[in-house]
Amino acid sequence: MSSAAAPGPVPFVSVVIPTHGRPEAVITCLRSLQRQTMDRSHFEIVIADDASPVPVENALRASAPDLAGFCKIIRHERSHGPGAARNAGVAAGRGKLIAFTDDDCLPAPNWLDQLWTSHLEHPHALLGGQLYNAVPELLGAEASQVISDIVYAWYNVDPLNARFFSTNNAAVPREMFVQLGGFNEAFRGASEDRDFCDRWRFAGNRMVMVPEARVGHAHRLTVSKFIRQHFGYGRGAATFHTERSSRGSGRIQDEMPFHRALPRLARARLQQESLSKQFALAGMIALWQIANAGGYAWERWSPKG
Repeated sequence: MSSAAAPGPVPFVSVVIPTHGRPEAVITCLRSLQRQTMDRSHFEIVIADDASPVPVENALRASAPDLAGFCKIIRHERSHGPGAARNAGVAAGRGKLIAFTDDDCLPAPNWLDQLWTSHLEHPHALLGGQLYNAVPELLGAEASQVISDIVYAWYNVDPLNARFFSTNNAAVPREMFVQLGGFNEAFRGASEDRDFCDRWRFAGNRMVMVPEARVGHAHRLTVSKFIRQHFGYGRGAATFHTERSSRGSGRIQDEMPFHRALPRLARARLQQESLSKQFALAGMIALWQIANAGGYAWERWSPKG
C-alpha cells in the first residue's frame, strides 16, 4: 500500500524516514519538516513504513489528515529492518540528493537548505549534520547524546574528511548511493550506517561534516531501554566487523585507538556538565561499554539456530 502527493517537478531532495510503530513520532517529525525554509516544490518526503502494527497511512488519516498529502508512504507488510526500509524509500523517491532522518527526529527549519548548499559545494560527498538531544530531561537520551558527541569528536576530527555519520542526519547523492548498493540489509537493527560509511570510504569517496545542518533527537530512552539499545549496537558491531574483514576494509584492531582514547574523550565532554551530572553520565558511559561488549559477545559466540 502506498500514497503520494500529486506528481510535480523532480525535487532537489528526497527526505527518507523509516518507521515502525511510532505514529505520534512520525507526526511530530513531519510537523518539523513543514517548517523547512526550502521551497516546498524542491523537496519530497518518503515515509518507509516497516510493517507498523497500525499502518502509518491510517494513523495520519485519523490523527493528522493534513499530513496525508504532505508525504509519500510506502509499506512493508513484514518487517525487514531500518536499512531495508531506507533502501525502499530511496527507490520510491525522485530527488537528486537523499536526506535521511528518523521518525523521532526534529530537523531544524534550515536543515534541507544547509544540506543542499553543502551538496552543491561537495557534489560527490556523503554529508552529515549535527545532532542535539531534544529531550534533555531524560538521562538515557542525554547519555546517548554524550556518546554521539564522543564518537563524532573522534571519527570526524577533520570535517572535510569525516569517517562516521549516523543515519538520522545524513545526505547522499542518489546515484552514488545506488552504485554502492544502498544499505546492507543483513543489518536488521543496528550498525547499517557504520557499514555504509565504511563501504563509502573504502570505495574512495569523501565524507563531509555540515554542522549547520542540525537535527534534534527526541529519543525517549529510559535506562533499561538505553541498555537494550546498546546491547543491540554491540550485536550490530559484531556483524560489522565480520563484513568489514571479509571485504578487506579494516580489522577490529583498528578500533583500539578509539578505546584507548575514550577516557580522555569522555572527560573532555563531561567537563561541559555540572558535577552531579558528570557522575550520572559517567555511569551511563560505563553501562554503554558493558552493554556493547555483551551484545558483541552474544552475537559472536552464542549458539545460533
